[in-house]
Amino acid sequence: MTLRNGIGIISIFLMAVVLHVNAYASSENAKPLMQLQMKDAVETKANSRTKLFFSDDSILNMSELSRVEVEEYIYSNESKRSKSVYRLIDGSLQVVVGRSDLEVHTSTAVAAARGTKFIMWSRIAKNRKKIDEETREECIMTLEGKVELKLKEELITKDTKKKRLFVNEGDIGCVAAGSLVDIRPAGSADRAEWTSKFPTLYSSIPTVTAPAAFAPVAIGITEMPDMPFIAQEPEAPVLTSPVTVEIVHPIPNIGAN
Repeated sequence: MTLRNGIGIISIFLMAVVLHVNAYASSENAKPLMQLQMKDAVETKANSRTKLFFSDDSILNMSELSRVEVEEYIYSNESKRSKSVYRLIDGSLQVVVGRSDLEVHTSTAVAAARGTKFIMWSRIAKNRKKIDEETREECIMTLEGKVELKLKEELITKDTKKKRLFVNEGDIGCVAAGSLVDIRPAGSADRAEWTSKFPTLYSSIPTVTAPAAFAPVAIGITEMPDMPFIAQEPEAPVLTSPVTVEIVHPIPNIGAN
């Protein structure tokens, strides 16, 4: 594997994960410590999951059948912060925002956050206004802090009643059929459904060292040269209900070539 001077890494994954390089110029199966650059995309297949770390300490956990593209990533050495934009094409994503002004874009919505944790998903669901119809539903559930949910500019017209909402911790906000839906509290069923999609991923490699092309500060290990990536797993939010997840497929030896 040829290392590239990237902005993040695919640190841990389960089953089949594909890296689409440079706006789909080429594709390859993911390997541990594969580096990410702007315009790369990561896709998880059925029963697959992965965790992405970025140089601003942000973490993106992807559930199965999901696809995320790195649309924009600008890092400032002066402020030690980044401005990042990710596109969630399909599936669901659990985001831990690091030193970043971070946005996640979908086909209809923009989630903007700083120093928060949230889950975002994009799926086909029943139309809330017309039960016999289906529509794309794109939602966020805030686990910590506050997330701004906005309509994409191209969907805003003179008749648009709501352009943005602020989704507080423990709430869910959605865009459905091109309109913002009133915020609602996340019930126990919501929490169980979505948090169960992101079980902790454990590496079969006890410790890993960041490759030379990827500066240690990018993964927050300035004082310890060798540090298990699993040590950076974010603690479960207090609002999460306990969930038992049984993974049928064995975890492959991700250290193998």
